[in-house]
Amino acid sequence: MLGEYIIAYDFGTSAVKAVLVDVEGQALCSYTRDYPLIQLHAGWAEQEPEYYWKTLCQTCKKLLARGKVKKDALRGVTLTTQRDTMIYLDKNGKPLRPAILWLDQRRADKSIVKLPFYMKAGLRLVNMLDAVEYFITESEANWIRQYQPEIWEKTYKFVFLSGFFSLASARIAYVISNWEAFSGFIWYWLPYEKYGEEIFLFRLLPWRFLNIFDGGINILVMFVSFLFFATIGVVIIKKWRWRDMFPVIFFSAEAMLAMSFLFSGVIANNMGWIVQGGVLLIPIILILIILSFVTPNTEGKEEKSLYIIVNIFLILLSTGFILYVYLKNDIELIDKISCLIFLIWSLIGSLSFLREERGSRFSIERVSSVRTISSADINQPIRLSK
Repeated sequence: MLGEYIIAYDFGTSAVKAVLVDVEGQALCSYTRDYPLIQLHAGWAEQEPEYYWKTLCQTCKKLLARGKVKKDALRGVTLTTQRDTMIYLDKNGKPLRPAILWLDQRRADKSIVKLPFYMKAGLRLVNMLDAVEYFITESEANWIRQYQPEIWEKTYKFVFLSGFFSLASARIAYVISNWEAFSGFIWYWLPYEKYGEEIFLFRLLPWRFLNIFDGGINILVMFVSFLFFATIGVVIIKKWRWRDMFPVIFFSAEAMLAMSFLFSGVIANNMGWIVQGGVLLIPIILILIILSFVTPNTEGKEEKSLYIIVNIFLILLSTGFILYVYLKNDIELIDKISCLIFLIWSLIGSLSFLREERGSRFSIERVSSVRTISSADINQPIRLSK
């Protein structure tokens, strides 16, 4: 339909209601979508922040389809949200845990905040000490500080649900309004934004606008996927020998991972990532040096043994370092699963590599069992059977 339109959202405790109206205030259509609460314990009430954002995006698409309105016709979005629902964000704007809803009943201990004696005396004098201590226990931030200190240490900001939506929407608006500056970025490799001299990795911006929550590529998942599909291609499709291709697949994937760390570190000015990428390149450089300068000077079994030992040692060493880099941090479930798959692949691949290499060794016990032929025998005519 022609015209200009506005979408009004109302995010309640258990559902979102949205209305598509024109600029004169006339309602064109509406849509309601329910969502569940996460209640891990009695009295708790939580929800994943990503779920709220996905619900907003899905509701927008439903309204536009129902009203037969193009996205270009939208002129604004208004948001009303439930009160006192807290979301905890790290420095990249990524939610650290599920949001704690306003009706959550968990309580912190009043001892989490140490009031000076003179403040207690003054509050008691005006009969306000009980009220202050009540709000200390009511604060979700104090509960996080007391019972989830690892989350508290990583928390950069905590915002209401409305602030969370404002942050996401503002980032979208910022990119769209500065599209010429952003159009040259490597969008689907390492999305990021820059404010002044500070660079932030995008973890909150829906890259396919109004479609998904987070389009950032998970480097570890990409690394493990490469190993998986390369193995299928080599073993099942091409039917090449595993002992020839295992080191090639592993070190190619490690090179990709190392360059990802280096590139990310340079872009984000993160020296830790740069160092990790450099360390990952060391085994690749060593294996190239050994194959180019050492093995040509060895022969037979000595060369084969050196080839096996060096490859297995560097592969297992690299596997251990990669797992250490990821598992030392508080990683998400998908990363933990990827680490497990990678460990299993490395161990099974190494054992198969060893078995095939050992099976390929053979020695010639006897050159020939044919008797020596003299010159006289050579000159004899050859008789063919009839």
